[in-house]
Amino acid sequence: MDRPVRPRLASLSDFQFGAVATETIEDTLLHLAQQNEQAVQEATGRMGSFRETRIVEFVFLLSEQWCLEKSVSYQAVEILERFMVKQAENICSQATIQLRDKAEPQNWRALKEQLFNKFILRLVSCVQLASKLSFHYKIVSNVTVLNFLQALGYLHTKEELVESELDVLKSLNFQINLPTPLAYVEMLLEVLGTLLSVSGMWVGIFHTRQ
Repeated sequence: MDRPVRPRLASLSDFQFGAVATETIEDTLLHLAQQNEQAVQEATGRMGSFRETRIVEFVFLLSEQWCLEKSVSYQAVEILERFMVKQAENICSQATIQLRDKAEPQNWRALKEQLFNKFILRLVSCVQLASKLSFHYKIVSNVTVLNFLQALGYLHTKEELVESELDVLKSLNFQINLPTPLAYVEMLLEVLGTLLSVSGMWVGIFHTRQ
């Protein structure tokens, strides 16, 4: 069986700066700015809590092992971060309600262990969802995920994988295709390329007239 082909690393000759129309760049920048403003307004104090170096590195190494594009890694980190923050908010809300109603306290240690035991499954589900957003390249199959989890000592079924993906989607209201830092960097590079192209054009005109 042939091994999956790893994506070729891009070289400088692969980039064609200034190839996108100026109007398209302006519209994209405006759209990204609006999305960024909304994300900042909706951000909570817990944002960034689940972007530890080890977690991000694990996602990137896993994506590389599965021959996924870099954009999938960035998207998976964003999805995982937002999902885990939402989980933390739900736990805090439950605790507040129980204190207000003076209900019998929940076994928080058991809940913490449950979240910990499912973290790798949630992480893998986020990578799977991110890969489906880049379906033009490669989608991670359930069989691949099950084999990976089994190698780590986690035994799950295909039904549990599907349920995990649905849990992530429902928790985020199915809004998972949001811009990542990579999208902003790529757009800024395109803007820079356009400016350099325009500058080069004017320099050429100036020298021609000399």
